[in-house]
Amino acid sequence: MEPLFADIENNKLFTYKVKFDGGNAPNPYGTVCTLAICKPAIRRSARPGDVIVGFGCKSNGDNEKRIIYCMVVSEVLSWKEYINKCSTTWPNKIPNSVRDQGDCIWKNTDGAHNPRLSHSGHNLGDYETDVQYGENVLVADRFWYFGRGDKFKICIEDELPIVNRGHRSASNTREMRQAFADFFRNHFTMPSGKQGEPAIAPETSDERTCAKCRRAEKEDDEFGDVAIILGSDVG
Repeated sequence: MEPLFADIENNKLFTYKVKFDGGNAPNPYGTVCTLAICKPAIRRSARPGDVIVGFGCKSNGDNEKRIIYCMVVSEVLSWKEYINKCSTTWPNKIPNSVRDQGDCIWKNTDGAHNPRLSHSGHNLGDYETDVQYGENVLVADRFWYFGRGDKFKICIEDELPIVNRGHRSASNTREMRQAFADFFRNHFTMPSGKQGEPAIAPETSDERTCAKCRRAEKEDDEFGDVAIILGSDVG
């Protein structure tokens, strides 16, 4: 299998808890996985070759050590570039209704406006966070999306503790990245791609929406997401 990091010395590894796994953020549909809404600090700072890992959220009754998805950033697009790309190459990313999981919800970058209806539940108030603060859309042609874990359940091991400090940041060492890369090599034996379904489907009557979860984690996003820290508690 191709190594997780093309450049173990310089590529970053980001982690966070996926509070709303509805197929919007990340969006694993089509030939690429995209992170276009939510997690603005990650989207603003990640570069090609960096790795993003989303974990389960205890408040949703999930295992915090279970991996929801892992993506290797292959391309970083501005929101304007993403809108243009979706109109020509990835039309499935453009939502058509409140039950659609597409993440290309914004029509332009000229200023705040009502987004397209989608399962995300994002509205006018999310424009600043999604487009202005987040700036970019992360694209990955190498990704492993497990969703609710109906096909695969992969949990990090106790010897690889992860410190999730949403409003703090720290630099991860080469040894930390290597530890996760070794874990990846031993456990990610399935092909790249969508390997499961979202925990919260559009058809359910669950009152949670991505927008509500987004507001709940706003403080974390505004102060910046952290790079993954293995075996180290950073204050």
